[in-house]
Amino acid sequence: RNRISGNHVRSVGSFDQLNTYAVYLDGQTSNNEINENIIHDVVRAVVVRNGQDNHIVQNAMYDCFIGVQIEQYAE
Repeated sequence: RNRISGNHVRSVGSFDQLNTYAVYLDGQTSNNEINENIIHDVVRAVVVRNGQDNHIVQNAMYDCFIGVQIEQYAE
């Protein structure tokens, strides 16, 4: 399992740039653990597209337009 852990991410992009992310898992990215991060003042904190078995736990997310966004598209 890959791990994204113990990071402090802030002020990524601006709120007029809606396609900015602190953590972005794309294209069937699977088996990841995103934990114990501090994420704030971003448009989208975590975005997961088409992945499986990703765990997003014990993160502090605040002052974000979207905390966690999960997108699943048909193949």
